[in-house]
Amino acid sequence: MVHFSVEIYKSNGMVERFNRTLLEEFYQIAMLKKIYTSLDELQDDLDQFIYYYNFKRTNQGYRLNGKIPYQKLLNGMRKLSLPEPG
Repeated sequence: MVHFSVEIYKSNGMVERFNRTLLEEFYQIAMLKKIYTSLDELQDDLDQFIYYYNFKRTNQGYRLNGKIPYQKLLNGMRKLSLPEPG
């Protein structure tokens, strides 16, 4: 068995905040607007929200400072001199 050391107090907080965002900005709103008849239907709407979250929605977190997550990823890739995705 392999064990990995993770700084739980940092990474867990980010995951918890993302879960709260999903709850407040997607699930609570989606369940009021629409009655889902299948998991595929719910998954399609969730996929659209995740796209919006990663490529359209600005983030006010201390690491993103008003950028969208994709912008931060591209900036990191440029620092590492990695090619941009095609």
